[in-house]
Amino acid sequence: MAQHLKRVGPMSLAKTLAVLYAAAGLLVGCIIAAISMLAPSMWTGTGSGGMNMLFPMVGGLGALIVLPLLYALFGFIGGLIFGALYNFVAGLTGGIEVDLV
Repeated sequence: MAQHLKRVGPMSLAKTLAVLYAAAGLLVGCIIAAISMLAPSMWTGTGSGGMNMLFPMVGGLGALIVLPLLYALFGFIGGLIFGALYNFVAGLTGGIEVDLV
């Protein structure tokens, strides 16, 4: 028997999306870190390299920290907004029809 999802808890949705987005941010951060670690070895710039080679590597490692935090923050804010908007629209349309087992 089909039931209607008429309301979601915006805070619950926000917390769930924050965790999912943080995981996605960690994945993207790992990719950026890997590319940043490999990129200096492919550079053919002049000079000895030295500190110029260090900056991309530090930036790549920083992506492992910064990106998951930013993704989680934006996922949380987006979840709050989307949850509130869904509750408003579901009040007008009756919600989403789902089959619960």
